[in-house]
Amino acid sequence: MEDIQSTEVNEQAAQSEPESKPVSKREARIKEIQEQAEKTDLVFDGTPNEKEYRSFLLYNAYTNSMGLFSVLIGILCVVILVIGRNAMNAINWYTLLLFALVVLTGYPIFIMFQAKWRAHDKMALPIRYTFLIDGVKSNVGDDAFFVKWRRIFKVRETKYDILLYLDKTRAMIVPKRPLGDREKDVKGLIDRHIVNKKRVRWRSL
Repeated sequence: MEDIQSTEVNEQAAQSEPESKPVSKREARIKEIQEQAEKTDLVFDGTPNEKEYRSFLLYNAYTNSMGLFSVLIGILCVVILVIGRNAMNAINWYTLLLFALVVLTGYPIFIMFQAKWRAHDKMALPIRYTFLIDGVKSNVGDDAFFVKWRRIFKVRETKYDILLYLDKTRAMIVPKRPLGDREKDVKGLIDRHIVNKKRVRWRSL
């Protein structure tokens, strides 16, 4: 009899307790990311500056087929100018020279202006980079972007940046400047989690 009464009391107490608010998948994921960040302690604050943006843009421009093709066309024009100097009239020679200069120098100059504009954009917000066990997160203001290691297409390193490519042209730019003496730790974490080592290229490690 006492057992029956005890069971009824427990059931009434459970019914009287307020139901806990269900946690959304997004909130649960954010909490998980924060907990992992505290364990790994690889959190860095640093917005790319002009030099770091320029490094990415130049690398991106001249490692794809269009960039290489433009350089090849420019060099070919210079060769024609040298070989055919005596065979060409002055108008054609100077026209070809102007074309070669535009092809070889026009795009780099445009990239320099683009890097300067992006670095000094007054609307730009500070970026926080968090390297986790299962991916990388970047926080810009109230917005957060998270990419898992397996979704990273390739990893490249320039003089000033670590580039985490999401596809052939889009990349998360991680400036090496704020990494300080933890740069090797970051590279080691990336090496551990990128399964295909051919997709990762370091200048030094």
